[in-house]
Formats: sequence, structure tokens, C-alpha cells
Amino acid sequence: MLRAVEDDHGTPPAAVQQEFDVAARVIEELSSRQVNLHFDVDHEAGTVRVQVVNGEGSVIREIPVRGLLDTLSGGGLIVDQLG
Repeated sequence: MLRAVEDDHGTPPAAVQQEFDVAARVIEELSSRQVNLHFDVDHEAGTVRVQVVNGEGSVIREIPVRGLLDTLSGGGLIVDQLG
């Protein structure tokens, strides 16, 4: 679950909430296309591998973590290339 720094009223700052909303829409769109993201963390090497997996469990492609961050911030990289 994503968690943001909250203000005194228990809500994240507007800019952070907007980023969460964009990321949630991207994740919903991926899910509607039966596409999932699989994360593999290598703690010793300090790396993260992100795989795009279809509904049957087959890896469609691997993406750099930076590409994932761009996508979740509204870039649409994954959706555009799959669509």
C-alpha cells in the first residue's frame, strides 16, 4: 500500500494525492487489460527488477524501475506499448 506524509488533518498534501490518483488510474488500466507487475528485489545487489506479466503469467517484458516510475506518474509507457 502506498503511504504519504500526512498533514495535521490526516490527509496527504494535494500534490501528493494527485500523484497517488494518477498512479491508481494507471494500475486500474493495467488490471483491466489483465496485466500485472512483478517486482523482484535483490537486496545484496541493491537492484529491483520489474516484469510486466499477462493474465496467463507469461512475462511480456521487463522494464527499468525508472520507466515504471514514469508510468505511474502518468507517462503511460507500459499501457501505450501494450495497447
